[in-house]
Amino acid sequence: MTKKERLGQLMEILLEKDFVSVPELSPCLGSPMMTTRRDLEPLEEKGVWKRGMAGAILHTNQSTAPPPLVMHELI
Repeated sequence: MTKKERLGQLMEILLEKDFVSVPELSPCLGSPMMTTRRDLEPLEEKGVWKRGMAGAILHTNQSTAPPPLVMHELI
């Protein structure tokens, strides 16, 4: 799976679950936990999610949520 495909999958999972742990994400993406953490970094920088206790939490507050993302902006 390419990075672009993993980022798309990450977004789908976050939108579906609102919270997900890195150990839970890694098998879904077929990648090691370190790769999953690196893939989460650009999404965090864009304000899509924030770090929680051992996982990622989707931003749900519309006033602080980022504008809709285009995947090529994250790569």
